[in-house]
Amino acid sequence: MSRQFGIVAVRTNLSFKDVIDSLNQNDYVDIMFTFHPDIDRYLPSLVRQITANGVNCRLLVGDPESPSVERRFNYISEDAGGFIWAGNDMIDRLRLFLNKTVPNVLGMNRQFVSGKLFQIRLFKHLPDIPLIIIRAGLPDGPSRIRYVLQGYYLRRPAIELPFIEWAGEGKTYNEEGNMARMLSSYFDARWTNGTDISIVVRDSGDISLKGGVDDDSISEDR
Repeated sequence: MSRQFGIVAVRTNLSFKDVIDSLNQNDYVDIMFTFHPDIDRYLPSLVRQITANGVNCRLLVGDPESPSVERRFNYISEDAGGFIWAGNDMIDRLRLFLNKTVPNVLGMNRQFVSGKLFQIRLFKHLPDIPLIIIRAGLPDGPSRIRYVLQGYYLRRPAIELPFIEWAGEGKTYNEEGNMARMLSSYFDARWTNGTDISIVVRDSGDISLKGGVDDDSISEDR
């Protein structure tokens, strides 16, 4: 039955670099991850895709002020990929990503335009499903799902575990039960209920984030 719902393969050793390198011009990528340091490691590559190739990105990550998100990191306590997965450490990494890494990376790319192609929101509540959704933009209509990567949260970081690849729209026998479409709808529902993080571009060219993260390093919009 899984093939009728669009299963393609089980991927191991997935990296955000592979996903970013696979993006085509004007693609859309939706990413839902509590957090993994690979996100900030490859954020510069993603921003280059956004500015050079018109890629659209919606990034949905855990709110570092959420008790549920903190419990997620406390539950993952193993060493993996050179990172120490202690709860407090990962909350600090997530804050650093939102408050420092994102503004710095965007600020280094002067072609970046606020709010056009890159959006970030936070979610407070778990459980959630690690998702990477790739959609192709069509010149004469809405985007079409190319494929979806769906992971798992267990005792290890999701990026270290297998991902299921689901075929996009128009590629399965059972269009009504297309898992890619259902997972995309799930992402949209979580996105709608997420906390918006505004990307603020100042006249000086400095970029900061505003909203949702409790950190003094986020300056007020003015």
